[in-house]
Amino acid sequence: MQNFPDPELPVLLQHAIAACCSIVADYFAAKSNSFMLSTNIEEKILQPHIRDFINNVLLCLDSIKVEVENLHGERGRPSFNRKYNLIVVDSVEALRRLDPGHSTRDYDIQEVYLVYLMNASRFPNLEIQLRDIFAYFWQNYIVNVTVVIVNTRTGSVEALTYYPFYNNVSCKLVHVQQINSFLGVWVKPLHENIFPEKIANLHQCPLTVAVWETPPYLSYRPADNGFYEIDYFEADLLLVLEEKMNFTLDLKEPPNNEQRGKVLENGTSTGALRMLQERTADFSLGSFRYTLERSQLMTAALPYYQTWQIYGFMRTAQPYTSLEILVFAFDDKTWLCLILSIQIVMAIGYLLQFQYRKFTLVRIILGHPRPTTPVTNIVKLFFGQGLEILPRSNFTRFVLVLWDVYGLLMRTAYQSMLFQLLKGNLYHDPPQSLSDLIDKGCKLVTTEGTFDSIGTVPRIEQGLIEVIKIKNTSEQSTFFYMEENTREGNCLSGISPMDFLTYHATREKKRGVFFALPEKIFTQHITMYFSKHSFLINRINFLLMSLRSMGLIDFWARQSLDTSYFDAPNDVHFVAVEFAKLQERTADFSLGSFRYTLERSQLMTAALPYYQTWQIYGFMRTAQPYTSLEILKMYTGTDNTGSSEADDTGYKYC
Repeated sequence: MQNFPDPELPVLLQHAIAACCSIVADYFAAKSNSFMLSTNIEEKILQPHIRDFINNVLLCLDSIKVEVENLHGERGRPSFNRKYNLIVVDSVEALRRLDPGHSTRDYDIQEVYLVYLMNASRFPNLEIQLRDIFAYFWQNYIVNVTVVIVNTRTGSVEALTYYPFYNNVSCKLVHVQQINSFLGVWVKPLHENIFPEKIANLHQCPLTVAVWETPPYLSYRPADNGFYEIDYFEADLLLVLEEKMNFTLDLKEPPNNEQRGKVLENGTSTGALRMLQERTADFSLGSFRYTLERSQLMTAALPYYQTWQIYGFMRTAQPYTSLEILVFAFDDKTWLCLILSIQIVMAIGYLLQFQYRKFTLVRIILGHPRPTTPVTNIVKLFFGQGLEILPRSNFTRFVLVLWDVYGLLMRTAYQSMLFQLLKGNLYHDPPQSLSDLIDKGCKLVTTEGTFDSIGTVPRIEQGLIEVIKIKNTSEQSTFFYMEENTREGNCLSGISPMDFLTYHATREKKRGVFFALPEKIFTQHITMYFSKHSFLINRINFLLMSLRSMGLIDFWARQSLDTSYFDAPNDVHFVAVEFAKLQERTADFSLGSFRYTLERSQLMTAALPYYQTWQIYGFMRTAQPYTSLEILKMYTGTDNTGSSEADDTGYKYC
């Protein structure tokens, strides 16, 4: 504050100017580089004073930019500079005509309003006037409001605010309370109570939450006696929020089993979205995906969980035939070489047998007595059968030993490969991408709700693959449909968030039946939605990031769902960043493995999280090599007690 109010102004106006200047300089300027000054004075006798007020407020501030608007002047183009506001009015009617809430009704943040009610002493019932002013802000879900008035009897400036959750009786009602006073200096420290926290403790007041049955995220089972049961990790999250903010849950299910609902072309919505639009629910959760369409109508919390939209495929849809199992061990070239080698050896044996009497060299090679069944002996040796009579010729014995070793190697390779096939699975390798599904002539199966999110995938939008849409809100219906209709010649692939695939495979005991294609469609960020411009958003965002930074939300998710099957190693590289450059505004923004933390968010503005990784424990497998004895025990398949124990090999299939 560089200048003091003009000493020639009325003393009470000087006090009001000084009080407002101190709040703007000590609170607004500490958090922002600009604010909005809006005025609407309808009493003609007060209009000269508003000019003096504005001129002196502008003079006393030199470290912050001011944007001025007047209802009776040119308001100019719509401004987005409304995070911090100083409003000067002379009545609640003037405030309603100025209507600052209309300009911020689509905001997803809570603004701060300092309201100077000019010449408040002229109202015979000032308490009703103040209550009406605060009621206007509460109707617009604005809670960070402080009204300053001049007390003509004491000459002091009084600061008042309201509490919408004052106790468990006064829930969502306006309770006006004086919080500070100014006479040259503020009685209480300004930064501690000029805009007090009002949502941290809701005093057991009820909040209406729109929920529905959507395991493995949230399970909601109401009873006829008014009680209910909720389960899974979003239920854990909801109960923690209830405890931390001290409110009670009033759970409501969207009508007609519409669940999340959807945004219609005319701008309206259905389901939980409609309940939020009409403010019959305070917020909603239940596998709610963060989308731009929903965020235009509702206020979304920061995403607190991440999953993927995937292509699911039934491995049992492509079993090996008996012939494919028999020839599985070798590829075509190997089989061709093997058959040719056997035929050539048999042909040589037959020719030698046929020329035994004609050529002495042949008799020397085969020895005496003459082999009676050389071709049969060749086949018997190849398949590991013994010979009844061994030839006396050392050369012939040497050749037979080589042929026996060759047969042993081929039999061992064949048996080991066949064993691996029979031990693992009897199904063809599943497709790896959408291109493979198209090449195989497969069809996609999905619910109508999921199709709304994946319909813009280029090859799906172009109609290169047929899509079967199921009129069911349950994601499990996709996999039930696949199980009932997948057969030879009818290739189906389901599209769903992969958590639902894992849940279905676990619940229905179908592990190893379904396979998630490595090609993922997109990341799905899970959030909760509020009515637009909700008063709850700041506090719940703070709690969500606190819980997520401690790893509690991911811990609860692992308790509800085994996500280890989908885990993939992530290489994380941390980059040193000088925060001073951002604070000094020598940089516009920064990125590079930046972790979202509350400490950083107090100094900087953070974007919505766009990637998720994990803090893990790393261990070197080479630090614990097997000893010779352990290798021997593994080979024999026995433990210290001598009992045999089969190797439990984990396959990365759902």
